[in-house]
Amino acid sequence: MAVKRHLRALGVDDAPFRRGQGECTLVGVLVRAPSYVEGFVLGRVSVDGEDATGEIARMANSRIGRVANVIMVNGVAVAGLNVVDLRGLSRLTGRPVISVSKNRPRRELFLRALKKVPRWEERWRLIEDLETVEIDGLYVHPVGLGIEDLRKVIENFQFRGKYPEPLRIAHLLARALVMGESKG
Repeated sequence: MAVKRHLRALGVDDAPFRRGQGECTLVGVLVRAPSYVEGFVLGRVSVDGEDATGEIARMANSRIGRVANVIMVNGVAVAGLNVVDLRGLSRLTGRPVISVSKNRPRRELFLRALKKVPRWEERWRLIEDLETVEIDGLYVHPVGLGIEDLRKVIENFQFRGKYPEPLRIAHLLARALVMGESKG
């Protein structure tokens, strides 16, 4: 992928939810680098379900999302343990996918939690061998991007800090939708 200066990314994050709640809202924010917001798209997924990949693909292929050059997801799971198949999402959208986290992956803790949900083995297989790259204190799982292009993409969206703007804004909006306000 040739990394353009005015690259567009769709950042996706989940809204806060309670255990036992059936569904969770996903917020997608289309941002043109470095920080120009061009649109929003919403989705719904099951808490601890298995529908995240399909719903994020729907959001990415929507009228708003389809112009994104890359898809960014906050972490490897949304709505609790609803694991995102990053490779499958890349195949469904024809675009690179990046999972970003501020925290170092703690696979053993994630696996322990995952074992509490149905079909945990299948979910684990989706993420167990993902490459983890550390960039500016962020832990990134890239699919469809080489390391140099990955660095350029992340750097293009670091406007107000180290966290990429599409994910920062998605997080703020997702929290405001549920809590009535957010801060960042």
